[in-house]
Amino acid sequence: MEKMTNDKFELVLKSKKKFYIGGEERTMYRIRALKDIPKQGVKKGDLGGWVEHERNLSPKATSWIFLEAKVCGYSVVQNGASVTHQAKVYGASIISDRCRVSHTAIIDDSTLRDDVLVLDDSMVTRSMLDGKISILYDSKVDASSIFGHDVTLQGKTQISSSRLFVSSFTAEGNSVISKTSIGSKEVEAKNILIKGNARLIDVTEADRKIASLSIGDESILKNLRLSAANVHIGGYAFLSGSVNLQASTIEEFVYVSTKDKTFDLKFAQLNGDIQVSDENAEKIALGLEQAHANMTSEWKKQYP
Repeated sequence: MEKMTNDKFELVLKSKKKFYIGGEERTMYRIRALKDIPKQGVKKGDLGGWVEHERNLSPKATSWIFLEAKVCGYSVVQNGASVTHQAKVYGASIISDRCRVSHTAIIDDSTLRDDVLVLDDSMVTRSMLDGKISILYDSKVDASSIFGHDVTLQGKTQISSSRLFVSSFTAEGNSVISKTSIGSKEVEAKNILIKGNARLIDVTEADRKIASLSIGDESILKNLRLSAANVHIGGYAFLSGSVNLQASTIEEFVYVSTKDKTFDLKFAQLNGDIQVSDENAEKIALGLEQAHANMTSEWKKQYP
């Protein structure tokens, strides 16, 4: 196979220097532009960041490595992507399209596509990020796939072993999402806010896709098969099991644990030190539905 001509940049051999990255000592070189790259503001002769091999930066398109950023191993920065400041990209990572990795962010064995932004002290390992996604501050993503638009992870959010197809999704405030699957390639889950030390652990969707879900204030959702629409969960709530939530508010020390049973909340509001045990979950669910039916009936009588 004929070697690809590189008229975009060269390695500055006299800049040779050793760095300890990703658990290994690596010999790296600064890059120097051989031509202008207007889209990146790079002029011919400008020095760039550091690479271990020439293959770490594509000789095509407008991708670039700036300042003290380092790209090594089998990683590549391509298309119109950029890595800058003191960011590190290693393993077998691919940074492509319009993605940007900046500040002291770390990308290890991961693929970033479309319009992903990873800033500050954030870390992405063994993951796939595809879409308009921002990973900010000290957030961490590990062994996960995130596909979506208008997705923001910030405030030390941690996502691990999860698969998310989402839009208008925000996780912040030390939130943890683990072993969770939300949305699908065909139908994205929308309008989701997770904050305030909330925990989603082993949560999957039921038949109905999530629409407008807010979880926060120390809430924990664990081992849950979730079906939700227009739901707010907060105030130290704990839910475990199979729960169907529609137009509900759950807050202030609410506890629900149903294991293999299903606890339905429809047009309901629970607040104030409420506990629901496995034995009476179905009974309470029926009671809530009847209470709503009675409330609706009274409302119609008063406002015919």
